[in-house]
Amino acid sequence: MIKVNIRMLGLLREASGVSTETIELEGKVNVSSIVRWLSEKHGDDFESALIDPIVRNSLPNALVLLNGVEIGNINGLDTTVQDGDSIVLLSVTHGG
Repeated sequence: MIKVNIRMLGLLREASGVSTETIELEGKVNVSSIVRWLSEKHGDDFESALIDPIVRNSLPNALVLLNGVEIGNINGLDTTVQDGDSIVLLSVTHGG
């Protein structure tokens, strides 16, 4: 069992109704599994704010930091998460 601290900012905080939470998960955990878990827990509004409907992942809609490092600099959504790690989800705004 691992505990992970989650901090949500911007639209994701509004959609989830919380700014921080600690979650407990079993087995091998990566960022993708945490994103899925949070989407299931917080419902449709949260999922639509986090998950891009075309590419079906969170990277276009959120900056994801693991212990202060953007996950694209590690192993993306496949980045392994350890007990005590912190994840920050920051919604981003795109323009054209």
